[in-house]
Amino acid sequence: LRGQLVIAPQYEQFDLYTFATDWQINRVKQNGKYGYIDRSGNVVVSISYDFALASTVKVYDEGEDPADPEAGRDRAVVYVLDGDRWGLMYRLHDGSTGEVTWGVEPPAEMVEAAQHRAQTD
Repeated sequence: LRGQLVIAPQYEQFDLYTFATDWQINRVKQNGKYGYIDRSGNVVVSISYDFALASTVKVYDEGEDPADPEAGRDRAVVYVLDGDRWGLMYRLHDGSTGEVTWGVEPPAEMVEAAQHRAQTD
């Protein structure tokens, strides 16, 4: 792809892939809204949210003890903010996302980042 245009310039903001997982998606901002695209420019997370940020959550299989530091595994997610409600989208096996699970509170530093972003936009 060297020297070829893959994603046409259309975004107000394009964050290069920096998330430490095998899910290579990039956060974009268009018309004041955030979402994620893949390396080919396909929309993975609708560009319709007031804020969006990729992260991981620890998930546990049935019978695993969350107090055990060896238990659980990290799962890639995207937290989204729509108005005053937060949601979470899990990465599916094909690299897409499922539906938003609303009412999931993100880590405090993510809430702070969204508040800071709102103040600087």
